[in-house]
Amino acid sequence: MEKIYNIKGQKNIVIRDAVIEDYVAIEALMEDLHSKHVEERGDSFIPIKCLYTVEEYKKLINNLEYIVIVAVDENESVIGVCITSIRGKSNMVSKKIAYIEALCVAKNMQRKFIGKRLFEENEKRIRTMKISRIDLMVWNFNKDAISFYQSIGMKVQRCILEKELIN
Repeated sequence: MEKIYNIKGQKNIVIRDAVIEDYVAIEALMEDLHSKHVEERGDSFIPIKCLYTVEEYKKLINNLEYIVIVAVDENESVIGVCITSIRGKSNMVSKKIAYIEALCVAKNMQRKFIGKRLFEENEKRIRTMKISRIDLMVWNFNKDAISFYQSIGMKVQRCILEKELIN
């Protein structure tokens, strides 16, 4: 399944299922996202070289309990990725939900509606599975992500608070 979009200053941007050949590009996007978390919350995240091994990635894209889609530009370069797991429980209630593990777009392609298009395609697929809710977690320091998610209709579900006890 693929969907073609014309996006600000770009020719055809294609949203499609991720394939094994996308691994290196997706890993680079994920490392970039992870490095932002390390930079902002070094107390909770450590630098790592690889978020997914090739084997883990293969399992992910072949697992029916995951939706892994990418946005590619006219040169077939991956410029965005959305990874969503399908879960059988919502907290204590047996109710299928979709949980966005990651949604990231290459820095030079942000603010061009690519993240929105990835989200919309992801939501369309989730709806066909008769799942009624999408959840995700975003760190409070990531104000741009919070604004983005709110602009596409997501709302705050709960807050996790912390108190540092050691200086």
